[in-house]
Amino acid sequence: MTALWGSAGFLLAVVTCAALAARLMVLMGLMLVAGFVLVMGLILVAGFVFVVRLVLVVGLMLVAGLVFVMRLVLVMGFVLVAGFMLVVGFVLVSTSATHRAHLDSPENTRVYEGPVRIACTLGRPEEKWRNA
Repeated sequence: MTALWGSAGFLLAVVTCAALAARLMVLMGLMLVAGFVLVMGLILVAGFVFVVRLVLVVGLMLVAGLVFVMRLVLVMGFVLVAGFMLVVGFVLVSTSATHRAHLDSPENTRVYEGPVRIACTLGRPEEKWRNA
């Protein structure tokens, strides 16, 4: 009888050890899977952070390039407008000077007599002396 209990005890010990070993193996497997998932998750998060950083850096570079282009366009626009105004001013001044010189030429100066002469030269005293 003792041998039976002894073998039953041994069998119970083997089954218990096997059950503990199975639980331990399951736990080890779960720990391996959890570690793998954790590591892969960290790698994915790190990759996502890298991609976000890359997108931010590229976006900032694009914004900086856009700002540079906008500044360049503004400066070029100011230069073009200033040049255009300079040319228009030069043309206006030169044509005005030419027109005035043409009006003041001796062949365009009329000598009026009588009351017409007084009326035409009231506002311009130099005409009074020149036409006198």
